[in-house]
Amino acid sequence: MGGPDAAPRRIPHERDALLAVRRMDAVQLKRALKRYQPTSRASRKTDMVTAIANALETPSSLDALIRRLTPLESLLLSEAKRHGGKVDGWRLVMLASLHGHRPAVPERWSSNAYGCYLTRSVGAAILGELLIDGVLLPGGANASWFESYGGHTGGASDVVRLDPRLLERLPDLPPPPLRALRLEREDVTPAPEQHPAALVIELLDVLHLIVEEGGLPLTRSGTVGKPFVARLLKRRPRLAGRVAVLAITCIEMGLVRVPPVDAPPKAWSVAASGVRALYDAPLHVTYAAFIEAACRVGDPAIAEAWSWGDGVGSRPGAFWRATIDALALLPDHPVAMSAAADALWERALEPAFMRRDRYGVRHTGRLPRPTVLTELLLDVMPRLGLVATAERRGPTGEGRSGEAVAGGGAAGTRHVREGMSEPDRASHFVLAPALGRDWYLRARTPEGASPARVVETKRSADPTTAGQPTKAPCLLIGPNFEVLAYLDSLSPGALAALACASADRVDAHTATFTLDQVGLNRALDLGFGLDELLDGLRAHGGGIPGNVEGAMRAWAKRRERLRVTIAARLLEFAGAGERDAAIGRLRGARAVGERFALLDAAASPPAGTTTHRYKEAPARSLAFSTGAAVRVEGPLDLAGQAALASVTRRRDGGSLVLDREAIRAGGFTVAVRDALQARAKGGIPPQVDVLLGAWSATEPKPALAAAVVFAHPRASAWALHPEIAAHLAAPLSDTTFLVVPGHEGALAAVLEELEVAFGRHLEIVPGRLPDSVGMQIGLSTRRTRELIEEAVGASAALELRYARERGRTGYGARTKGKILTEVVVPELVTYEGSIPYLVASTDTGQDRLIRIGYIEGIAVRWSAR
Repeated sequence: MGGPDAAPRRIPHERDALLAVRRMDAVQLKRALKRYQPTSRASRKTDMVTAIANALETPSSLDALIRRLTPLESLLLSEAKRHGGKVDGWRLVMLASLHGHRPAVPERWSSNAYGCYLTRSVGAAILGELLIDGVLLPGGANASWFESYGGHTGGASDVVRLDPRLLERLPDLPPPPLRALRLEREDVTPAPEQHPAALVIELLDVLHLIVEEGGLPLTRSGTVGKPFVARLLKRRPRLAGRVAVLAITCIEMGLVRVPPVDAPPKAWSVAASGVRALYDAPLHVTYAAFIEAACRVGDPAIAEAWSWGDGVGSRPGAFWRATIDALALLPDHPVAMSAAADALWERALEPAFMRRDRYGVRHTGRLPRPTVLTELLLDVMPRLGLVATAERRGPTGEGRSGEAVAGGGAAGTRHVREGMSEPDRASHFVLAPALGRDWYLRARTPEGASPARVVETKRSADPTTAGQPTKAPCLLIGPNFEVLAYLDSLSPGALAALACASADRVDAHTATFTLDQVGLNRALDLGFGLDELLDGLRAHGGGIPGNVEGAMRAWAKRRERLRVTIAARLLEFAGAGERDAAIGRLRGARAVGERFALLDAAASPPAGTTTHRYKEAPARSLAFSTGAAVRVEGPLDLAGQAALASVTRRRDGGSLVLDREAIRAGGFTVAVRDALQARAKGGIPPQVDVLLGAWSATEPKPALAAAVVFAHPRASAWALHPEIAAHLAAPLSDTTFLVVPGHEGALAAVLEELEVAFGRHLEIVPGRLPDSVGMQIGLSTRRTRELIEEAVGASAALELRYARERGRTGYGARTKGKILTEVVVPELVTYEGSIPYLVASTDTGQDRLIRIGYIEGIAVRWSAR
């Protein structure tokens, strides 16, 4: 059993209690045995495991365990059952806090869970007994309730589970009702609230734009490309400030397909099946999935402010969801923003997220309550449709608005972008809960069970639970191809019928769409049928104007005439004779070209056939040597064979080498290079790539010319002298400058006049970079990576100032940790997905894996070599 600083033990994702029990030490096993079999006298570890296993298989023993649960434990396990036995532990912590449970935070735990000590926090105090006793099964050692080993990241590790046998025996108990906060009513006028259906429409609209653009281009740092955002904003100006975050949220929801790690860089495509499932789901379920994804994506500025707190021990997404749950405590009438924020914090949020250090000191004083919680209530929650805001008229008739700021929400807020300064909460008011929060709770808790109190509203009945058309049409289709949708009565069937339309404007209660050929082609690409779309428009719009239906049918016919078959299967043979002999044995096969056969869709290929799927990334089977040789080390598809044949020739021994004459004759083109790059292991080596570019004249010629240089370890300081600077040209590095041609004598005269001795020979060590005097700060990730690759090739050491990456052992977001400065020996640059890392070692032999994007300063050093 190790202390808090010992190496963490790996806790696997346990799916039943017996697997977890077998990984307990003797002390924890005794605790678990008292929970499962309190009358057992077993003392040996094997006997204790057997007794617990018997209890799990005996319904009466599990019923007895359930009867011995405390009221808090019964509440937590009932909530876990409502979520199917698998739930984010922070939801259980927040539920207990909402119902007023305030367990004491122990100064020291008497036992540990699977070799890991629990934190001195309310979250651990609420879940700790159940975790130690093996009733709640943890997701991993990096969960927020265990002592940190390199930083808490949460994520999938915060999930807790119930054993399926215990889950089956637990009774269905609804949570007790919550008591609302007593806050003073404010005499205000409600502002228009964000309708949750409007957010669903925005999400689908961004997905439509991604489909039309051919995919979602991301940079190596994981951000959406700026040119892509600019193009989308030209078509949808109303999405200003939200396009990028909505696109990232689509990825988080699994609606954009992530390419394989070794695939060549390309745009991420939309998962058509996922989008279709989104159209088929009830609107409130889609909306709740969007809110969950928005909590995980979050906002960088709010996340940074949340990290300012001492010992928070949780990810910002958990705090976002906790705030949503806490909204149930607000009364139905409008209240002051300052009163709402203070009351929510003191009643539910502060107790849930409070921690103590090893000396028992409570750590909530530095939690950024005014900035984080107020920003969520003032900007983010209204933009997400979870909170309605209000405004009050002053004595002079001037209004003080509490309406959400444009461009707020997950995309960033006004106050966030101004440095998270505390907003003037006294002039803002909130009316909660809004319709979106009702949708969210109904979707998040199965069978209508909700940890929040039920709020009576006078809104019209929500038809989002079924795909059938409503009694009254919710769409109004005009002969000008415009469709007006009423958000209050919008159903999934009506929204699916609008898959062939583009959203032009979304207001408080209506949305305006346009039917066009682009939208129809997009819907057909997503798997919708023309008759299906027309039937949906007809059913939910009370009919379709004749000119509109005729135009849609004409658009569909035009698209059919231009259809290209992309699912053909082509067999390649050594020659025409082999092909013709095999066709007789293949059902429906047809000869194509000299040695190919087109295989029928229902026929099976011959045994031993190697399959290449051109919809997927090609296999990397080419190996380029540093010289001119090329090896084929695996199956190569037709496109790769054609590209390779255009730039290589066979030598007498049968090996392949680059053919300079073929390349100079035009065999090497951009398409050929892309094909070879996609199929080469590790890509085409840079030294080979530049040769190909030189031979094919696709790159400029290298220049070789004589030059005079001024070199000194502090050459940049010499360049500040006005008389010397007049004779210096462009700097080659911090230590070397070019001398203006013809000024060699003048520069020598200046140095002699200054009585400075100088040499006329420059000692150059082949392959060695100049030793940097000063550290280069603020370089881009790309430039830093290039310098590292140059240092690797030149066998140079590097002095780096970088931030350690926290969260590599967990499942949540990875963030910057402690800043370090050290000299390392770079070995290679590798990638995890699209993120570049440096693999290096220190002069003492310690390995380092450094995220290149977290390097703040870099300098060339030779002392470590």
